[in-house]
Amino acid sequence: MLTGLGPDNGHMTTMLQADRRAASRAGAKDYQRAVELLGSGRVQAGANLMGRVAQETEDDGLRSQALFGLAEVLEQLGDLDRAYATWHGLAHKPVALRNKFDTLARRRVMALFEKHALRLSPPDFPPRLQLEITNRCNLRCVMCTRNQMDRGLGDMAFETLRRAADEWCVETGCVMALYFLGEPLLHKELERLIAYLAKAGDRAPGSATFGIQTNGMLMTRERSRALIEAGLREVSISLDGLEGDLEVIRPGASYPIIETNIHDLIDVAAEMGVDDLVVNITKLSEDFGSEETRRFLDRWQGKVSNVLLSGITKVEGNSYMSADRKIEYVMPTVHPRRRAYCRHGNRLLVYWNGDFGFCCGDVNGKLPLGNIHDRTVRDVWNSPEIQRIRDKVLAADYKDLTACQTCPNSYG
Repeated sequence: MLTGLGPDNGHMTTMLQADRRAASRAGAKDYQRAVELLGSGRVQAGANLMGRVAQETEDDGLRSQALFGLAEVLEQLGDLDRAYATWHGLAHKPVALRNKFDTLARRRVMALFEKHALRLSPPDFPPRLQLEITNRCNLRCVMCTRNQMDRGLGDMAFETLRRAADEWCVETGCVMALYFLGEPLLHKELERLIAYLAKAGDRAPGSATFGIQTNGMLMTRERSRALIEAGLREVSISLDGLEGDLEVIRPGASYPIIETNIHDLIDVAAEMGVDDLVVNITKLSEDFGSEETRRFLDRWQGKVSNVLLSGITKVEGNSYMSADRKIEYVMPTVHPRRRAYCRHGNRLLVYWNGDFGFCCGDVNGKLPLGNIHDRTVRDVWNSPEIQRIRDKVLAADYKDLTACQTCPNSYG
């Protein structure tokens, strides 16, 4: 009969704690031995011992460390599915129970899902939350899917952004992107939105990041200073060509103006003593090895943080500049092509009016998932409705997914 914690029970507790400490020390030695085996090239033996440590230890921190190390080995061996599943298990502990390795695992899960998308099981929160803070634009780019947009125009209300930001800021590994089918700098309250995100991000230092994508025409020296003061630390500029080329594919743009604005942005940050501003230039290119692309890289590499190249999404009815600098029109498909899994579904969109969207191919919001004023980001991301869309995309079954039927990413 138990009558409370008497002297004998206290002695037993002390003995159990001592046993656990001894087991923990033994587990730590085995972990170190596993690291040594891996370092000497005995990968399988090291992985087996790492797995055994994770299975047998009663020390939660050591278990997480061993599982994280095991997943790294599995990924290096090319077993992405098992590596991801191992990190996935660590990543979804309640926030209060996560240790540093669980947090690292969550970041790895987010990054891998964003890269490989629906090949993998979705994490419990989107790796990227994309907010269309406006769908108004000052340019009419020939290759932009905005040309297919028939939604009404508008700017995102502060309250809409706040609802998204208050979820995003505590989710390790989630990136907030403030752009979709519009020019962010047209939003009259952009500095206020940025300031709120910067303050929200301070609730979870190092885990919440955000940035904007702009065409650069409105990024004057004064606007640069105001945005940096508000807390903006990552800016990507869409600059798809040099003098002459840019003005053709982005009607309304001026290469000299944008070039000056980019240099002024960097200079203003230096004047303000801000040394953590990331300035990226993104360029669409049909051929990464072309002479035109090489000239672009020669002009900009080393002058900004990163020059990022991406392929051109050839949407029927749009145009694009080919590798030989000619404007080509994307004609309707004459012969049906095999449908295939498209790699989308790695983020969640919020249109300017608060409606959720499944992917950036859904220009007109044809896959309804509700509104952020009625549902949370987490609720939608884990909902039966979005899982149904994922299942259909994985099965290449697009017959009732209107947005997918004309999207070039859904073709093999």
